[in-house]
Amino acid sequence: KANSLTDEKYPQAIRDATGRMVRGETGIARYQWEGVEKMISYAPVPGTGWSLALTVPTAEISGALSSLTKISLVTIVVVMLLAGIAISWFARRIARPIQSLEAAAQKIAGGDLSQKSLGISSNDEIGRLAQSFEKMTQSVGSLIGQISAKAEHLAASSEELTASAGQSSQASNQIA
Repeated sequence: KANSLTDEKYPQAIRDATGRMVRGETGIARYQWEGVEKMISYAPVPGTGWSLALTVPTAEISGALSSLTKISLVTIVVVMLLAGIAISWFARRIARPIQSLEAAAQKIAGGDLSQKSLGISSNDEIGRLAQSFEKMTQSVGSLIGQISAKAEHLAASSEELTASAGQSSQASNQIA
């Protein structure tokens, strides 16, 4: 009784969609009908010369999408929080030994070689660096100990030489 191609009571979007259906096209259109926003989807049925159109209120479609969007957002927020916690844990795990190495280097720079162990026992690069740093500290301490012993020996030899010089001077005076 009604022709959706020509009847003015149908919205322009429906008339346009009907024209495309008649031409065998596929598509989607939005329109208002009796105060409700709707969508129409259409496609030709092969071998029949007919087209099939489905119409549904937009709220029905967007309701499912809205729910999916909320679930996606909650999932993204949870994943971001977990990733942030994991990143901060790893960052602290890496930074703490480096801070210990820095504090030990500052003590050594100030002349304090008393620290024997840094307390870093990992097998990664930072752990190996800490072990090398501890060995270096021990080597520098040992070297300073050797230099100190040599300096004491040099001082004793200097005192002996001074005493010998004094005796030589006295002997020269007696001969003169």
